[in-house]
Amino acid sequence: MSEVVLQMNHVTKNFGGVHALTDVSLTLHKGEVLCLVGENGAGKSTLMNVLTGVVQPTSGEIILHGEPVVIKNPSDAFKRGISIVHQELVQMGKLTVAENIFAGRLPTKNGLVDYDQLYKDTEELMDRINIHFDPKAKVRQFSIAQCQLIEILKALSYDSSVIVFDEPTAALTIDARHCMVSSVTFRKMAFLLSSFPTVWQTSMRSERTLPFCGTEETPVPVSSASFLSSRSSR
Repeated sequence: MSEVVLQMNHVTKNFGGVHALTDVSLTLHKGEVLCLVGENGAGKSTLMNVLTGVVQPTSGEIILHGEPVVIKNPSDAFKRGISIVHQELVQMGKLTVAENIFAGRLPTKNGLVDYDQLYKDTEELMDRINIHFDPKAKVRQFSIAQCQLIEILKALSYDSSVIVFDEPTAALTIDARHCMVSSVTFRKMAFLLSSFPTVWQTSMRSERTLPFCGTEETPVPVSSASFLSSRSSR
């Protein structure tokens, strides 16, 4: 088995008297796509929020690259190499593809945005995974599926070791699948997906959604994805 990138051990999260997570553990390896499936209220989003520093666990630990860490906030998660693609896309429609991908990190020259470098960086990123948009095009003109791909590109632009998808939808088309598999294969990233069971069962029947979980060496059927029981929310 490949290198362990992430471990979440015995994670519990309480909100007052509500037990959102109880003793949840998972292990994610380099080059693996791990699928976390559960009903509404099972705690999928809460677990993703713990991992990305949105909330702090009541107990339990996170081990990243073999070292125990405390992820203080989403910015800290990014710095540690954890990126997330949210269910609801966070994009600025009036800005270009390149500006959305590198928002907050635009290259500058003489105190001004260096658009030549920005477009070059964007094209190089897209070339690495063979997904292409006009970097100068406004994001508002694209479909939801295309915007999902742009969000994936943004996550990949951080050179993260772990990419989290919180409730991916039908927007995970065959192009998104190719994007993810390319990253697993050539960049050895690890992907963690959370999904509602009916969405995942639909993906098992559809060629337009991700067809496997596991690693590039040993892909496994999606039916063996990990299920997060609603018991953890009681």
